Amino acid sequence: MTLGEADIANCGLDEILATGPFPVALRAAIQHSGLSLDRIRHRLELHGIKISIAALSHWQSGRSRPERADSMVALHVIEDVLGLDRGALVGLLGAPRRRGRSRPEPLPPTALWPDGHQPTALLDRLDARPDDGLARISHHDSVRFGPDRREEGMRARQLLRATGSGVSRLVITRRAESPGPVPPIVRGIAHCRTGRWEYDAVDGFLVAELLFDRVLDIGDLIMIEFEVVDPSATPSHDFERKLSHPLREYLMDVSFDPAAAPRQCTYFAQSTVDSDLDQVRTVQPDASGSVQLAFLDVPAGIRGLRWDWD
Repeated sequence: MTLGEADIANCGLDEILATGPFPVALRAAIQHSGLSLDRIRHRLELHGIKISIAALSHWQSGRSRPERADSMVALHVIEDVLGLDRGALVGLLGAPRRRGRSRPEPLPPTALWPDGHQPTALLDRLDARPDDGLARISHHDSVRFGPDRREEGMRARQLLRATGSGVSRLVITRRAESPGPVPPIVRGIAHCRTGRWEYDAVDGFLVAELLFDRVLDIGDLIMIEFEVVDPSATPSHDFERKLSHPLREYLMDVSFDPAAAPRQCTYFAQSTVDSDLDQVRTVQPDASGSVQLAFLDVPAGIRGLRWDWD
């Protein structure tokens, strides 16, 4: 049953927020605040968010609904502007509506790592599942190679959105350059910390939890940053990012010491570890010894950069 303006006026705001639906709850919250759509738009602009009055009107009339990542950010700010509890409106949206084909399934470890060398057992020990309640929106890798041609460290920044409630961690996998007794070290830098981890000294796989600094509800966004340092690193000839989930944006930033930079590098992509190389092209490090590559609407698979030192 759709509530009209008279019904909204007769119902308490808490009751409407508890039952929805979303358009009615948003309209009731706006009426209760006494703010016009133009004032709400202005408040959003003060937070660096641009939403048109037409979009706000469509949201409260039910003609459209917020679904994109930037719209979800705006909706959280609207909750603050209207004096609502965090998630009061977001929680009424439910699961995002499917458009066109269904969302691709995450790739299993068998699609990303060669036969006989997979972290499946370690992932099972941490109860890691392909559908972990997180949508990957963007991922930025920044990798540094020193004058000895060894990887000095890798920093990653990820923007994630919760697709379920009670999400509190991300599980990552890293393989050591030289398997042995010393595992790679994972450090949380922003909005996360290292939790449990498992290491296989034979194959060199490390599987680690990154625990968020807050528990996410459905639709919540979190930007985390972490660093991985591999004490076993040897002179390297490549960097690969194995993506189990699709991304809206991926940025790879590989920097070499100016005194030991390769003359050229080769970028490549693979849909799985056993598939042929795709999108192979030569790229040159810039004057600072860096290679920066950016991609939009990235499917799950493998993205990498290879080079020869001589």
